[in-house]
Amino acid sequence: MTLKQYQVTKKLQVTIPKKLAEKAGIEPGDCNGGIRLRPEKDSASDK
Repeated sequence: MTLKQYQVTKKLQVTIPKKLAEKAGIEPGDCNGGIRLRPEKDSASDK
């Protein structure tokens, strides 16, 4: 994981409203393992 990816993930973790996160199906701990807003894209870069 590059620093840039970490910063983006961290920013999303801080700025996504709780209700919006729930609507998108994001669990509170998901940021630590990678945001899954676009599984088809993120799953490839995740591993």
